[in-house]
Amino acid sequence: MGKANPLVGPLPMRLRLEAAMALKRYNKAECHADRLRLRKHELDRQGRAILQEWIDHQAKKAPASELDALATKYRIIAEQRCTLVQQLIDAERDLLAAFERAQVVLRKLGFGRAT
Repeated sequence: MGKANPLVGPLPMRLRLEAAMALKRYNKAECHADRLRLRKHELDRQGRAILQEWIDHQAKKAPASELDALATKYRIIAEQRCTLVQQLIDAERDLLAAFERAQVVLRKLGFGRAT
């Protein structure tokens, strides 16, 4: 016979605390990953703007010093993106771990498939 559903009757305090902590961890991980994604989109936008500026300067036969300045700006953004991508990978890993933990708690509460 299957497990009894813990939702029939009051939840044990330990299980309530475990569910609250799992939700808190998930929300925190999700917010962090969302902030990093937004920052990545902003850096992408800045990079595209610099590339367009580069194209415009080249079309106007701008001096090499102006193109060098744009190249330097673009390189800085590219370095920031590299650092951010590593942080985003870590944040996505943390989000996945929090999701998996929440799934375990939900199964304990009687939701989802038993393993």
